[in-house]
Amino acid sequence: ALGPVAPRAGDLGARRAHARGAGHGLGPDPAPQGPLRGARRARPSAVLGGPRGRPHRARGPSLRLGAPLAPPRRALARARVWLYLAGWYALSVGYQVTNKKILRVLKLPWSLSAAVVAVGCAPVLLAWALGIREAPSGLSARDALAFLPLGLFHGVGLLAGTVGNHAGSVAFAQVVKAAGPVWTVLLSALLLGQRASHRVALSLVPIVCGVGLATASEVSFKWAALLGAAVSDVAYVLRNVLSKKAMAKRRAQGAEAPALSPANMAGALTLAATAWLVPLALVREWRTAPAAWAAATASMPALPILGQVALTGFYFWGYSEFAMAALANLAPVAHAIANTLRRVVVLVVSAAVFATPMTTCGKVGSAMAIAGSYLYSTASNADKAAAARRAEEDKARDHAAAAGEPPAAGPGAKGGVVAAKW
Repeated sequence: ALGPVAPRAGDLGARRAHARGAGHGLGPDPAPQGPLRGARRARPSAVLGGPRGRPHRARGPSLRLGAPLAPPRRALARARVWLYLAGWYALSVGYQVTNKKILRVLKLPWSLSAAVVAVGCAPVLLAWALGIREAPSGLSARDALAFLPLGLFHGVGLLAGTVGNHAGSVAFAQVVKAAGPVWTVLLSALLLGQRASHRVALSLVPIVCGVGLATASEVSFKWAALLGAAVSDVAYVLRNVLSKKAMAKRRAQGAEAPALSPANMAGALTLAATAWLVPLALVREWRTAPAAWAAATASMPALPILGQVALTGFYFWGYSEFAMAALANLAPVAHAIANTLRRVVVLVVSAAVFATPMTTCGKVGSAMAIAGSYLYSTASNADKAAAARRAEEDKARDHAAAAGEPPAAGPGAKGGVVAAKW
């Protein structure tokens, strides 16, 4: 609709001039065009906006073929998405590397986890107080209490991951965390009654085989590292599954779920996790904290240690923000690819920084597990798209039945095309 106006059908010279100058800003302004032969004639009142039989006059400044074009929005949108991905990757790597470095000096994983979420609360509250981000509104006391169990699983996921990084290598933890889809399928079946499709079940095979191969060939294997990464996966999956279950229960009761943006949801979970982890860290490490702090300050000054702890919390909050921004601007398949590549980048960079030895079987197993996680993402996205299409078809069929119209021929209708299951 914003292209050059074609010349009148009977003017051969103008048509040639239009053909030479179309799309290049060359030649004189062509004359208005009449209806082309063979094209469908649209109603002027519905399409052109004017009454029938009268030419439509465009309001506002006219577009000239030789006028310079504004910067394309598509290029700006792509640049913004690349910026989100770069920030997501850089902050993810920074969090994992800084977390491991500070754990080598300050051997207090519970206290470090509590400090990380506490630091993340500061930008969340500051954004709400200054109006940079709209604060959640319309939440009752019941809604606020509903975040406490979700915040517990959010905090346990962070705590278990920190304990796993403290006990083993970051690269091994990333491989074990690639088994998250397996726990998602199992817990969704147990708690929500959702059965996985055949392609989703098949995508779990390389994940299980890859994690098993990488675990068996791990040079510095420790059970605490394996269990920490596995418990972190289970806690995050339980957080997601229970939030879906709570929202479905409220809809069944006729209540509306609290309207929270993804950023505000992450902020609320951070606050709830802080309320859990701070007292848990005090109970768990209050006796060993003085000796551990004295040993840490003997090898590094106190101010750099506190700075590294604060930087770790900032990295954790920042990569969550960039991850949500990337998710909002990418298609599901593209986000699955980006998340798979992020895990690869974190694994490779952490193995290079900490000189983590990896055998050939470990490398093959890591590749299998990460590739399986990508296959699971694509399979689950395909199932969601198929379910959405079926819901639209059912809605259209119900609407046609209510209007007294005959059902349209299609998949599932008599005489229609038989739809494939895959």
